[in-house]
Amino acid sequence: METGISQWRTEQLTFGPTEQEGIAVASDGHFLLTSVGLKIRTVWVHDHSGDHQVALNGSAVLMGGLSSSRAIFSADGTKLFFFGSRNSDEKRELWQADLGSGQVERILPGFSPAHSFGISPDDRQLVFDSYDANDTLHLWLAWLDRYSPPEYCIRSWAEGSPVFGPGGDIYYEGQTDEKVYLYRRSPSGSDIVRVTPHSIVRLETISPDGKWLVAEAAIEGETKRGVQAFKVADGSIKRICYVLCLARWATQGRFMFVAFPGNTMAASSYKTFIIPLHHGSVCPDLRRGGIKSEQDLMGLNGVKIVNDLLHPGSDNVSYAFDRASRPSEHLPYSHSLRSELCRTYSPTSDIVRPRT
Repeated sequence: METGISQWRTEQLTFGPTEQEGIAVASDGHFLLTSVGLKIRTVWVHDHSGDHQVALNGSAVLMGGLSSSRAIFSADGTKLFFFGSRNSDEKRELWQADLGSGQVERILPGFSPAHSFGISPDDRQLVFDSYDANDTLHLWLAWLDRYSPPEYCIRSWAEGSPVFGPGGDIYYEGQTDEKVYLYRRSPSGSDIVRVTPHSIVRLETISPDGKWLVAEAAIEGETKRGVQAFKVADGSIKRICYVLCLARWATQGRFMFVAFPGNTMAASSYKTFIIPLHHGSVCPDLRRGGIKSEQDLMGLNGVKIVNDLLHPGSDNVSYAFDRASRPSEHLPYSHSLRSELCRTYSPTSDIVRPRT
């Protein structure tokens, strides 16, 4: 006897503005209780006039906190790049939004970046990481005019988390001998150089002047990890955070965004400090040479605090963020679908037979 999914009978048990999660099986094995629904995320841009939702009819999300990123806005600030899918059956693909017209479009139909992408300073090229058939992470290079297909950067080791430097070179993580190191290469694939002999945990970003790479790494002489800046020219180290944080710069280089996670890695649990920098400085002016806690930033002149994970634009008022939509929110795009509690009956009444 066939027992396909179409023969299962589902009964919705909850209705209204509540979120249901989890799964449980009845003791007699006749039915299971589970949540059914689709969680929708939306991307927002903040500027001088307030918050504006990106108009994708589907689910949209920015790169996560553990992904490397230099800029998700175009150099002129008119476009935003993000991940999106129009329904639960579509793969997550890379999209761009024209912030003036509100139009959105897929950049690389059929390609699904794994974690990170980078936009070249002239807004002409895109580098991203993606898994191959053997589940190994590699880099791809594409032209944003889409006149030619993306090029696969073949290497014998895993490569990922790419960012473009201001001069057009690509910086990324490369895994060799079971350790991860920082590398630099030209878009053509030539002149591959290891930036520093120190291994890292993950690359975070590059400074606007291209002189420093920021990465999470073990702190020499200590058992814990922190966030450090490695000088591209000679590999020397400048400590950013004694604890784990996310460091980004506004593209004009006059502000640093430092975010600390809360109890979870969800974007909404982060607290971001927007810190003005002195002319020519790449880090806040701290006596102890690094950020030990949020308290170190509270008293800095001009600091701004936002309870969210922010992705900087050109200055301290231009940034993007994403959020999970709530059933009670009225959104102009991407209607929120609730997760409701349902009871599903097995056609054979033996989803799980109780032990006797």
